[in-house]
Amino acid sequence: MKQLIFLSLFLLLSGVTEAASINCNTLWAKGYPDPRFPEGLDCTFSEKWETSVGTGEVYHYTKGFPLSPDDTGFTFRAREVFKAVSDKVLALREESSIKLYFKPLTFIFTDQKAIKNEIAMVRVGHAGDDESCPIIVYIDSFKKQTPERQQQMLAHEIFHCIQDTIWREKIIDTPKRAHEWWSEGSAVWFSNLVYPKANQEFDYNDDYMGNSPLVLQKEDDSYGTYLFFQSFSQGWIGNDAVLSMIEDMPEEGGTADQFSAVLDYPSIELHFHRFAQEVTSNRVKDADGAFMATSLSTLNDSYKVKEGENNFEWFNEILTIRITDIQLPPQTIVTIDNVSDPDSTVNPMDMRATGTVGEWNPLIVGYPSTVDMSCKAFPKSIDILSSYAGSDPTNEKFKLKIKAEKATCQCVEKVEFDKCLVGDYELDKPSLDKVFARIFNHKDYVVENSSGSYTLSVNPGQKFTFTETDFNASVIIKDDEHGDIRVLVTMNGSTDAQAKLLSKNEICFSDIGSDYAIRIQVFFPMGVADSTNPYSNFDEFAQGSTKFRCNKDELVLIRMLPTGPDGEDQPQELRFIRK
Repeated sequence: MKQLIFLSLFLLLSGVTEAASINCNTLWAKGYPDPRFPEGLDCTFSEKWETSVGTGEVYHYTKGFPLSPDDTGFTFRAREVFKAVSDKVLALREESSIKLYFKPLTFIFTDQKAIKNEIAMVRVGHAGDDESCPIIVYIDSFKKQTPERQQQMLAHEIFHCIQDTIWREKIIDTPKRAHEWWSEGSAVWFSNLVYPKANQEFDYNDDYMGNSPLVLQKEDDSYGTYLFFQSFSQGWIGNDAVLSMIEDMPEEGGTADQFSAVLDYPSIELHFHRFAQEVTSNRVKDADGAFMATSLSTLNDSYKVKEGENNFEWFNEILTIRITDIQLPPQTIVTIDNVSDPDSTVNPMDMRATGTVGEWNPLIVGYPSTVDMSCKAFPKSIDILSSYAGSDPTNEKFKLKIKAEKATCQCVEKVEFDKCLVGDYELDKPSLDKVFARIFNHKDYVVENSSGSYTLSVNPGQKFTFTETDFNASVIIKDDEHGDIRVLVTMNGSTDAQAKLLSKNEICFSDIGSDYAIRIQVFFPMGVADSTNPYSNFDEFAQGSTKFRCNKDELVLIRMLPTGPDGEDQPQELRFIRK
């Protein structure tokens, strides 16, 4: 008797009545997927909400619901997500030319099992013009997920209802294989806007296949294209770029029409290559600005460079990404020249050392890059990134001319290693401030910030290890005529180099070790220039020798830095204090 009284009170407090119900079989007659419900069991009404964006109702298709207070948690989750999605839609209306809205939503939580071995958690049906958009939630598997993942799943399906409201013809009048790349990818993207950190926990960060076209990802698994939409929306156009691209997708036809629509987007070759750079170097940003860990499946080629002149060329399929491995020979100086059609804007190529962090470095036609292999005892691989967003791969080739010339290593030890160098050091901050003062001594400037640690360790084996921990330095260059310019440098990580003594006070470095990222941001009055590159891209050690002096208290490296009146290199002292 007590259990019956408790259940009656619980039903009353939760707002559930026997009279409020709908026929789920009728509701799902035109929907997708099949209802899979036993005949004669109606949906029991739980709650209804209304915002300026739309309305939502929750029903429970279960036997004897609710059996415990925990059962109403699903209603609470749906209400919470409905409010969060409504707020995000209102925010997007402020920044986008596409006005988002949705037809009435019907959430149905059921304890019925999915078909066969399916692990169904949340699905959406495509309702008619005068029908509500049904979202079915299979409680048995849904409740095993974390609250954060439950939130994102529901937000994902609500965006499908938005698609079904605004762009219904683009979905129902085209084959699933044609539209799923953008319908699924943009739904994950939207759920990340509503819940910015949830995508860090999702399973799609390694699903994108670079060797498959953007619009033809793995069948029935196009969720990985959300990485493209993430990159796309983080550009200067913002979230409107994604919504505008969906708006421009064709209302009929197949994948060929999808290709054409994407390729017609303004500057798509540059947008797509930016995506290629980011997805292959963990630089795709989450909606809250954090970088995501991504893994890309690509079609990789490997070419071995020989001494003399080498020519390599390849094609990319349309809207694909390729990483080409180039093996450079030891004891040479290598020049790498992009000799693709100089009039082409759809064949961008970048280069980086294999395994490095940070952004790629562009290979510009007519401006060869040089790699000093003279001190290397073994071959070294570099990566070449190519992406293609043109319309005719038969006429567009990626071409490299690589010259490898025999060279003698400059870093050949001529005197005994100076034992005074061995020890642990920390950068002297006043020494760095003096360098700033000399670099900007022809300008009106303010040193805004200098923080973090910069340490150096030298072992008896002649290895120098440089480590930066949250190292930041920023300077404001005053300019009354054009506006102030702020330069911010951020460094984190560690790298090492093998040292050789050329003379008593002259040292040479080779075999630069693992890289760390150096981020440089220049804030101009008209905008921000932001780049992150590996340490090796700024390395002067392999370019020649460095003077030094050493005693029991300090190690001073005398570096050539751009401190002259027109940026000419001049010798400047960086002081390291012995710990």
